[in-house]
Amino acid sequence: MKQSLLLTFALLLFCRLPAAYCQLSKPDSLAARLRQTLHDTDRVNTLNALGLEYKYTNPDTSIIFLQQALALANTLPFGKGRGWAKGKANALRNIGGYH
Repeated sequence: MKQSLLLTFALLLFCRLPAAYCQLSKPDSLAARLRQTLHDTDRVNTLNALGLEYKYTNPDTSIIFLQQALALANTLPFGKGRGWAKGKANALRNIGGYH
């Protein structure tokens, strides 16, 4: 009985480790995406996502990414897709979480 309980606990513990490891690599994958050539709205969305990833672990870096997203969203022309407006709104909402 104790052996099966110990085995079950060990399996649950080891099954959770890959999930925790994958969560650590999300900021890295977003930073790699940012280094690619992206359309302006994709860059704003990626900067917003990266800012949210660093919100609790590194707030100073988070604010830098969110301010970059806001600055870029402000330079985008007003167009049909209005993606710039959504990016600007997301950046302002995310920055507002710090004030």
